[in-house]
Amino acid sequence: RAETGKEALWTNSMFGGMPGYMMSMRIKSNLVAPVDKVLTLFLPKSPAYLFLYMLGFYFLAIVMKAKPLQAAVMAVAYGFGSYLFLNLEAGHNTKVHALAYMAPTLAGFILITEKKYIVGTLLMLVLLSLQIYFNHLQITYYTFLAAGLLFLVDSIFKIKAGEFKHVGITLGGFILATLLAFSMNSTRLMIVQEYSKET
Repeated sequence: RAETGKEALWTNSMFGGMPGYMMSMRIKSNLVAPVDKVLTLFLPKSPAYLFLYMLGFYFLAIVMKAKPLQAAVMAVAYGFGSYLFLNLEAGHNTKVHALAYMAPTLAGFILITEKKYIVGTLLMLVLLSLQIYFNHLQITYYTFLAAGLLFLVDSIFKIKAGEFKHVGITLGGFILATLLAFSMNSTRLMIVQEYSKET
């Protein structure tokens, strides 16, 4: 890429050889991908991941009503947890990058459940789109498991309170953000779907 400006579509260095487009191809059609550079302050990769971990968790803690100092302490503890560094050492960069967007994506969903429908849906859309962009769908699956549990618990309380409309709007915001996030990453997802048939 550096020498020719073209993407390498095969690599011999991963798992004895695999398509390079599964892990490192830059897809320019995603409209929110440049947001990642802004959120990571244009830092080099490893410091950028650490900063993004802490920023995302800080945002989640604030949304969950933690005081700013408490949120900062939790964010630092989350960022400096051994899991991040073990994955970086193992070379799981896409996993680390996708995981950095899990906490703030859930924060966006929590805002939807708190009746901040437009802001929550937009935040969830952008953050989930970024998570999907980094192509580690296992982490996206875990994000959906967590969001599903949050939705279930919230819905039980809201249904008991007779707030059926809120449950419907929450589900609608979640579905809208999800569909748009997946649509924005359709190029990458279609590549994964194609490759999965060969493996």
